[in-house]
Order: sequence, then structure tokens, then C-alpha cells
Amino acid sequence: GVNAEHVLELDDELLPTGATSAVADDADLRSAPFLGNRRLDTVYVGASSPALLHTADIELRLHFDAAIETVVVYVSPGAVCIEPWSAWPDAFRMAAAGHSSGAVVLEPGEPLKRWTRWEWSLGMDNGEAR
Repeated sequence: GVNAEHVLELDDELLPTGATSAVADDADLRSAPFLGNRRLDTVYVGASSPALLHTADIELRLHFDAAIETVVVYVSPGAVCIEPWSAWPDAFRMAAAGHSSGAVVLEPGEPLKRWTRWEWSLGMDNGEAR
């Protein structure tokens, strides 16, 4: 599950257009639903920690820094990828176009620190991947 109410709209090359829309239908992962046959390549914006993944054997909680508000989710048959990102895809072009993309320009030697923490537990009871 991803706690986010909006997704980036992407063009045919999967680059952001700068527009966002409300999550809907198969892209709505807020309740950590069963993924089934969903196919997703979705950029969630305004996300908050943690992201959740349930399988027959484990529950994964992916906690992330409060400064991270972008989570990319890719789902295809046999694969799930959940990635907290420090900024949108193509963030600098989006920032130049006036969008709040999370792009940060650092001075030489200036650090940018973000964190993630992975926490899992074994023994789910329902046997369904979610």
C-alpha cells in the first residue's frame, strides 16, 4: 500500500507532464489491496511513510524520510517494486517549468541526506499477495 492521494500524469515515454491527478481504480493502493493481475508503473506524489507490501509469507513496511514525498510503484506478473524517491522523475526539467518536483540544487560539498528503513515480519495468515 502507498499512502498517497495523487499520481503524476505521464506521457507516452513515461516522463511526467507536470500534471497530477487523484488516485483511482487499480492505482489506488491506500488500503494495501490485493494486487492480483494489476499492471502499474505509477509515480505517487504527496506520499507519506510507510509503504506496505503483504505476501503469503511476509509483511514488508518500507519507512522513509518525511522529506520524501514521491514513491514509484511498478507491478507486473511476478514482480513488485516499491521505490521512495527524493524527487519526481525528470525533476530538474519539471522544476524549471515551475512544478514542485522535489529537485534540490546543492553547493559543492553540501550533503543531501534521506533515509529509508525496511522492516518485515514473517507468517501472514491469509496466503494472498497484496
